Amino acid sequence: MDPELIYKTAEAEETQRIRVKKIVTWVLVILLILIQVAISLAQTNVNNNTFNALSTFKPEIKESNKVNDQPDIKDTVKRITNIKYGIASNPLFPKYEVQKIESAKMQNEPLAKLYHSLIKVGYGPLYNSPYGEFFVSNIRSRDMAYGARIKHFSSSSTRFNRFWRI
Repeated sequence: MDPELIYKTAEAEETQRIRVKKIVTWVLVILLILIQVAISLAQTNVNNNTFNALSTFKPEIKESNKVNDQPDIKDTVKRITNIKYGIASNPLFPKYEVQKIESAKMQNEPLAKLYHSLIKVGYGPLYNSPYGEFFVSNIRSRDMAYGARIKHFSSSSTRFNRFWRI
């Protein structure tokens, strides 16, 4: 048999199973809702019974008398009258004299020396992994800049990492 035909048949069967599951789920939900509605409509005759409790206890509220219409507030803080405020203004002259500071002088920092190339070499004995990296670039220039990098790391050489990353 053709493998593509088998795949399409299996895919069609899986789609059919999913459709049947969805239909069964919806039928069950609708059935449960209908049963709930039928049960709630079946309870139409609810008897209204009145119960009379016989007891010797008779609740009463006694008559209350007001002491006063307005409450009396007793304030413990006494107010002081005739308070006079005054400001004694004495000019303050500081005894400190400000000295002039000379302005800072700016100097150009010397630029770090650039090199044409750099070589990194290493070896990892754990997984027998040699490492090598080589950089080439031009010295500082206002007109153009160029550079290249070549890297080799044996433990990860299978992951597109040999020579194309710059």
